[in-house]
Amino acid sequence: MKRIEHLSAIAHDIGLVFQFLGVASLLPFVVLVIFQEWDIIIPMASAPATFFILGYLLSLTPRPDDSPPLSVTLVAVALSWSAIALVGHSPSLSDSICPIQTAFLRRCPAGQVPALP
Repeated sequence: MKRIEHLSAIAHDIGLVFQFLGVASLLPFVVLVIFQEWDIIIPMASAPATFFILGYLLSLTPRPDDSPPLSVTLVAVALSWSAIALVGHSPSLSDSICPIQTAFLRRCPAGQVPALP
């Protein structure tokens, strides 16, 4: 099997993990509702929506009968962690929470925009 075929062997499992993360990333909405942070609900919804969409699309891939080698599995785990970090960072890239310049340089509390030096 080639590398792409090996990665497609575990794409279904990665899709299920992404769907679980979509459900888990809905938990901060409880805090948003309690503290009535209505202005950041739409940017915060980008992470669960992305996890659900990616998870659904990846879970549609067919699962072959043989299992991939350990090296391909480790690569898939590393790619999954990278995707989780990018998707998890997507709400803070919205201009309503934190400007793009400070999203990578400093931590921005919700609703506050620090001045650039």
